[in-house]
Amino acid sequence: MKQKKIRRNAAGPVITGAVAWLLSFLLALLTVLGVVACTVCNSRYLRNQVLESGFCEAALEQLNENYTSYGNAGGIPEEVMTSIVTEDQIQQDMFKAVESLYEGDRRLISHPEVAQAAVEVIENNLEERGIQITDEISQAVQEMANGCQVDYDNYVQLIITPYVAPYIARITQMVWIGFAVIVVLCVITLVLLMRLQPSGAARLRWCINAFSAAALFSVAVPLLFNALIRMDRLNLSPETLKMLVASYTHGAVDVFFYFALIYVVVVAALAIAWRAGLKKYRMVYRRAKEEREEV
Repeated sequence: MKQKKIRRNAAGPVITGAVAWLLSFLLALLTVLGVVACTVCNSRYLRNQVLESGFCEAALEQLNENYTSYGNAGGIPEEVMTSIVTEDQIQQDMFKAVESLYEGDRRLISHPEVAQAAVEVIENNLEERGIQITDEISQAVQEMANGCQVDYDNYVQLIITPYVAPYIARITQMVWIGFAVIVVLCVITLVLLMRLQPSGAARLRWCINAFSAAALFSVAVPLLFNALIRMDRLNLSPETLKMLVASYTHGAVDVFFYFALIYVVVVAALAIAWRAGLKKYRMVYRRAKEEREEV
C-alpha cells in the first residue's frame, strides 16, 4: 500500500508538468498565428511598411535618375524629367497595389497616366523653347514617355501579387480559424491544469512556468532571426524591393516582442497573486500555531 501511494504521488507532478508543457506549446502556436494575423493577413501592416521602409523616397530617386538619363539623351532638361512623378503619387499607387493584392486581384496595375504626364511636360518644354513638334519628334517623345511608364510599372508594384492574391483571403480565413481553435485549446488545457492541482499556489506556479516559457519563446524567435538571417544581404532587385522586404520581415518578427510583453504582464500578475497567497497562507499558519501553543 505504501509503495502504491508513493507512485501515485510521483505521477502527479509528471502529468501536471506535461499539461503545463502542452499549454506553453499551445501559447507558442498562438503567438505564431497571432503574428501572421497581424502582418501577412493585414493590409494596413503592408501599407505601413511601404511608408516606414522609405520605399517611396528611394523609388522616386531611382526613377528620377532613369528619367534624367533619358532626358540627357533627348536634350530635355533635368528639372523637366524629374517633374513627371512625385513621391505622393508613388505612395498612392503603392497603396492601390496593396488593396488590389488583398482584394484577390492577381493583375499587376499599369500606369498609363505616367506616360501621358511625360508627354505633356516634355512637349510643353519643347514649345517653351520654340521647337516645332513634328511627327518625328512626337513619336520620339512618345517612345521616351513609354520608357518612363515601363520604369514606373517595374518599380511601383508588388511582384508577389500574381502568385499570392488568389490565396490571400483563404490564408486569412485559415489563420483566424486556427487562432480561434488554439485559444479554445489553451482554455481547455488551462482548466485541466487547474483540476490537476488542488492547491492554489501550485496552480499559480505551473501557470507561471507555462507563460514564462511562452514569453521566452516570443523573445528568442526575433533575437535568433536577427542574429542568423541578414536581410540586408538579400539578392533582390531593384533596391527598393529589397528595402521593402527587409522592413516587412523585420517588422513582422518584432511583433513577437509584443506577445512577449503580454506574457510577461500575465506572469507578473500571476506572481503577485502567488506571493499574496503565500503571504496569507503564512499568516494563517502562524496564527494557527499560536492558538495551538496557547491551548
